[in-house]
Amino acid sequence: MKKQARDIAKTSNGKVVLVAADELKVTSSFYGSIFAEKEKINGKTEYSKIPISLLEVGGSKKNVTFYLDVDQAEYLYEFAKSFGDCSYSSCKKNEAQKLKRILLVRRQSFYNNQPKKYPWYLEIEVTKNEKKEKSCINMTDEGFFTFMNRIHRFIDCFVTAYSTNIMKMKFNNEQNWKQNKN
Repeated sequence: MKKQARDIAKTSNGKVVLVAADELKVTSSFYGSIFAEKEKINGKTEYSKIPISLLEVGGSKKNVTFYLDVDQAEYLYEFAKSFGDCSYSSCKKNEAQKLKRILLVRRQSFYNNQPKKYPWYLEIEVTKNEKKEKSCINMTDEGFFTFMNRIHRFIDCFVTAYSTNIMKMKFNNEQNWKQNKN
């Protein structure tokens, strides 16, 4: 599968490809976050997210996507670093669109007292108008950690790149406020 311009991270098991893309947006406000959180940008309500998609190898158009919030991505990165058995799930619903997205991530070291070669399991299920699509991938410790580490580093670079600009805007805003106060 060819890398697309918005792709941040990608891993595959030969049958399914897991891809993370960039949909981070900088805030237009001056609050304690750099990331947009449900605010109007160009007339649309937007928020920062990292879409992760499972795509079947071989040209199939079957794919499912879950939209990670920045905090969820960082949380899964911490899971990836621990190499301990764990389980995480998230469900996001949009009643107006009759849409539900479920993410399940699990690490299980042993099966029948034997160490597992692919201890990480990631599943995305999307239900729209009662039509359910689901896909999953099994990964090694190295594969899952590398995938989540690339997302983590991308978020860190985004924060570094925009924090200077936001601090300049904040400083200018405070200076204007002080001048108008006098």
